Amino acid sequence: MRTKKAIINIIANVFVQLTSIIIGLIVPKLLISNYGSTVNGLIQMITQIVSYFGIIEGGVATAAGVALYKPLLENNEEKINRIMTAVKEFYLKTGFFFLILGGLVCILYPLSIMNQIDFITSLIITVLLMIISIAGYLIFNKYNMILVSDQKHYITLISSALANILVAIVQIVLISYKVNILIVVLATPLLGIIRLLLIRKYVKTKYSYITYKSDRPDYSAIKNKWNALSLNVSQMCKIVIPLIVLNLMFDLKVVSVYSVYSMIFRVGSSLIETIGNSLTAGFGNLIAEGNNNNLRRVYDISETLIISFISIVSLGFFILTSSFIKIYIGENPDISYQCPLLAVSFIINEAILNIRFSPKIILKANGILKQVSRIAIFEIILATILTPIFCYIFGFQAVLFGSIISGLIQSIYMIVFVNKNIMKTSLMVIVRKLLVNIIGIIISYVLIVNFINIEPVGYVQFIIDGICVVIISFIVLFTLSFLFLRKHCMLIYNQLKSLVIKS
Repeated sequence: MRTKKAIINIIANVFVQLTSIIIGLIVPKLLISNYGSTVNGLIQMITQIVSYFGIIEGGVATAAGVALYKPLLENNEEKINRIMTAVKEFYLKTGFFFLILGGLVCILYPLSIMNQIDFITSLIITVLLMIISIAGYLIFNKYNMILVSDQKHYITLISSALANILVAIVQIVLISYKVNILIVVLATPLLGIIRLLLIRKYVKTKYSYITYKSDRPDYSAIKNKWNALSLNVSQMCKIVIPLIVLNLMFDLKVVSVYSVYSMIFRVGSSLIETIGNSLTAGFGNLIAEGNNNNLRRVYDISETLIISFISIVSLGFFILTSSFIKIYIGENPDISYQCPLLAVSFIINEAILNIRFSPKIILKANGILKQVSRIAIFEIILATILTPIFCYIFGFQAVLFGSIISGLIQSIYMIVFVNKNIMKTSLMVIVRKLLVNIIGIIISYVLIVNFINIEPVGYVQFIIDGICVVIISFIVLFTLSFLFLRKHCMLIYNQLKSLVIKS
């Protein structure tokens, strides 16, 4: 049952990512073509700020999620209600602070860009996009938490995808008629709030025993909320700090360029993150059961697959990004979108960020957060200091240098900590996996550039070239893995075999 739920969640994740990719390709392109890079940069900047606000609830969601795994497994309704009552009280207590912070952003950010876009327009856009974040914090997040912990994240994922599709359709129609940008943005909060209310109704019906009014709220369940929060902050800062620096040191056109590259490179990263959300509850159940052998096996499988996935995706991005930008942007008079150094920086940064995937979900599932929260805070501070320095010296294309350095330090720390203190495995295992995949990337690159002409002139040819890159790199990595990582390959094979037999 646990594996089937994980598979359903992963399928839902793939559906969400596919819709996000398509929407992410169409809408920003239309915004740039019809309203210019400045408007697109404004919307992308505010969208990222709004997503940054989500970390305020991230700490309690992670901490409470850990505490919910066991009572959900045991159908302990009283315990679940006690935990969720504590969660609700936390949201109510911090809600006022959230509203104040949101209000400040709505006023201060439009003031900071008055020389690029008029204050009223940027103010209204900021408020409209901020509404959905505030509504989510005050109404929705506690319902989403119980679904994720109960391995039913697919419900929120599918509803989110459908809402995004509706929003995109409305926006595409409105943009095609070149209506006022404020009307275009209005579709996001309207449809988003309707979705939140439907999710709320589902949870209240399915989990009717959760009243959020227990006489004995379990405050101990969210005692690690601030440690969990530091991990969430460090992850979001990887996205937000570069945007803030670009906004302060350059202009919204540069932000638009960065957002296009961010959209491209977040495709693979977002898929890994959402798969992680699907698997975290499964890891939590294994930990709650005390099944250490199965935990090590699943960890090994996830680590092997993720490293291979990162290798294939990184190579594909390295070879195809420049061609995609030419096809996607075309001849744009505002600003050049060809930024090779920024593209390479994104590849390295995303690889470093995603290499910590397996250790991170183990830490979340275990509730072991305090030990790594300090290094997460250090990562934030280091990235905040280094990013503007590198931008001043090398220009805006160096905006990710600080994130790369700070992220590398945290990733190494997390991998070492988990392997040494939780999984009790040798670090040479992951080193060997990394070496095999690096060699595979080099061999694949040599084969591709020497035997395939990668110069797509349209999306069809681009997709064909992309498929060729994936097939070649997959064959090379599979061959090397079978030769040098046979034990890990057999674990994956046996797991797939057992799934087929059970189905």
